[in-house]
Amino acid sequence: MIVYVVFTPVRWKGPKRVVEVRQGEGARAVALRLQETGVIRSAAAFRRLARFKGVDKEIKVGAYSFTSGVSLYDVLKHMASPKAGVVSLFVPEGATVKKIGGLVQSSLGVDSALFVAYCRSREFARTQGVSAASLEGYLFPSSYEFYWKVPPEEIIGKMYAGFLAAWKEVTANV
Repeated sequence: MIVYVVFTPVRWKGPKRVVEVRQGEGARAVALRLQETGVIRSAAAFRRLARFKGVDKEIKVGAYSFTSGVSLYDVLKHMASPKAGVVSLFVPEGATVKKIGGLVQSSLGVDSALFVAYCRSREFARTQGVSAASLEGYLFPSSYEFYWKVPPEEIIGKMYAGFLAAWKEVTANV
């Protein structure tokens, strides 16, 4: 019976199922949500296996997408992996702060209005070392990896660091 619950894939018709793990949630809440959405058969089995494998505290915050045919074992392995919860964000060249805000919201679940407000804040720009009125033009277009619902300040900081690195490389060759 245990082998069946842990290793037999759960199948459903229809699209992928998305399960969100929120900040501060434990294995119990995550297991219940996985069971309620039909991704796993048993929340209790998920919790026991997580505890047995020592990964009950390793489940990362994020939005996880599952396709039909995944087993409880595979779900736990995915959610507790070192790269779990990491989302890629691609920012194309020429993207405005507003466009980047839309990408941040759709990819990372971060409020686009809040992101744009930080980028357009003279005070926040100064905390980054920028004397301009906003960070428009200071966010480097590239591919980035973030966790789901990371604070906007962290996204902006990483993109600005990319700008500084690129600027340093350009000016070093002059």
